[in-house]
Amino acid sequence: HNGQAGIAGFDPSSEVRVVNSDLKSNMHGVAAEECATAFLSRCRLVDNVEAGVFCHNTGSSVSVDTCQVEGNLLGVAVRDNGHIMVTKSLLKGNKMHESYNENGGGRIDGVSKGGPVTEALDMEGWQQSMEKKDRRIESEQIRRRNRQKGLGKEDSEMELLHGDEEVDTSSFQ
Repeated sequence: HNGQAGIAGFDPSSEVRVVNSDLKSNMHGVAAEECATAFLSRCRLVDNVEAGVFCHNTGSSVSVDTCQVEGNLLGVAVRDNGHIMVTKSLLKGNKMHESYNENGGGRIDGVSKGGPVTEALDMEGWQQSMEKKDRRIESEQIRRRNRQKGLGKEDSEMELLHGDEEVDTSSFQ
């Protein structure tokens, strides 16, 4: 939960590359300003307060490739001649707009005005790899919690399989 952005480039000529990452619940998932450049690939930019991707000022640009941008106030947004390029990405379920060009001064390529880009839905293995990552993270969190409680590996596996429900383990060997 960062106040400005999960990842931000604010200095002239700064360059950010983000691969296989989740940028959730920030003010913006990614922000590029003052001639900064960001490249995103196989990322999820979800549930951010304002924009999943925000680009501001002449010379700033963001490339969004094979990403999910969902549940933000604005999916991708530009202001003051910023430039966003979207390819093979899923923009849907953003609260106000999938894409937003404030005052028409910026440029968003790859998305029709307010329209979705849905090619990522058909990309073989993309969603499965993100779900696998979620399961791995959840498993690691459960193991860490159980280590703190003093529980063993078998207990972690049972919690992962059954969550908080009570499980009769008397028949287990």
